Amino acid sequence: MNLQEKINNVKNFIKDKKIAISFSGGADSTLIAYLAAQVSDNPIAITVDNKIMPEGFVENAKEIAISLKLSSNDINLISFIALVHDIGRFKQWEIYKSFKLKNFD
Repeated sequence: MNLQEKINNVKNFIKDKKIAISFSGGADSTLIAYLAAQVSDNPIAITVDNKIMPEGFVENAKEIAISLKLSSNDINLISFIALVHDIGRFKQWEIYKSFKLKNFD
């Protein structure tokens, strides 16, 4: 399968769907965001500020999202964990483990 076929497969998969993109502003998430902006139904870019990324990370991701004409939200990691806790207390531990952060307690 050539590159254009792969791109078309992604576009077909996300076409006309409401999607949220875990958006870092890196190459992978920017490509998905770019394709989503072309074919998805009002995609949203979500950037989690985990406080371990370089200074300016969230602002850079937001600028890229805006340039792609995506809705953009940045979320503090602590707020994210609290939100998940409110949505479903039983899932909080699973999400906490999935981050695998040290010294988070």
